[in-house]
Amino acid sequence: MIKIKLIIYNLLPEFILIFLLNLKSDYLFKVKKFENNCYILKSDDLDLYISRPKRLFKYKNGTKNRLNQIRKKYFLDEINFMQGDILIDCGSNIGEVPVAIRYFTYVNLHVVAIEPDPIEFSVLKRNLLITDLALNMFLSNKFSIAHAKFSNNSGDTQLLINDHLTFFRKKYSLVRTYTLDQVIIPLKFKHIKLLKIEVEGLEPEVLIGAEAVLRITDYVAVDTGPERNGKFTFAEVKNIMSKNGFEILSCNQNLSVLFRRIQLEKSFKK
Repeated sequence: MIKIKLIIYNLLPEFILIFLLNLKSDYLFKVKKFENNCYILKSDDLDLYISRPKRLFKYKNGTKNRLNQIRKKYFLDEINFMQGDILIDCGSNIGEVPVAIRYFTYVNLHVVAIEPDPIEFSVLKRNLLITDLALNMFLSNKFSIAHAKFSNNSGDTQLLINDHLTFFRKKYSLVRTYTLDQVIIPLKFKHIKLLKIEVEGLEPEVLIGAEAVLRITDYVAVDTGPERNGKFTFAEVKNIMSKNGFEILSCNQNLSVLFRRIQLEKSFKK
């Protein structure tokens, strides 16, 4: 039934979708178009900018409900966030993770949000604080040139990886890729509370390029779902994290995983 509703919502003209969402929300929020590919959801305690009409479906039950889904997906309640903690958000999309943490904890984080898609990135900047850093770039395991597919409707922009069919390379755009170490280490952070990664199947590559970052990170939340040409990345991610001194703290049926540094777990026991 949910899939049928999603198909129906995707087929609706934009103005009808907005009308129905406003009608369904029962004053949980009001949504209106802000500019091209940018919509604002206004509720009593939060204004949130959303990209693309089809993404509005995720908020049909209200902004708070959607942010609570994000909180559960990445096990944010299992992390004791403190004032000034650093969050590195890879594949930030519109910035739902930092928004959710701030909404439920009232903690003032320092956020570095990395998002390769230009449409999502333009909306992401509106949802972040002026003290945050937003970066529009692709992450991988090396500084290089790669092929990328920009998904104009879904927002699931991704790099072409080795197990994609090379026949389709001509449909992709050439982009520059960076490692997370190249991006984060020059910022001279001494400690990172949470590294979140959701990069459409490139999770292993991003982690391989983040050895120095992992050494100063307490928790890593990774979406290892079937986005690598239909394959899960859980086994590869688990192996990489184990080699870097992390253990699984939580995992759900969709294979979103929260890792914790083993030394951190030992310090808790003391």
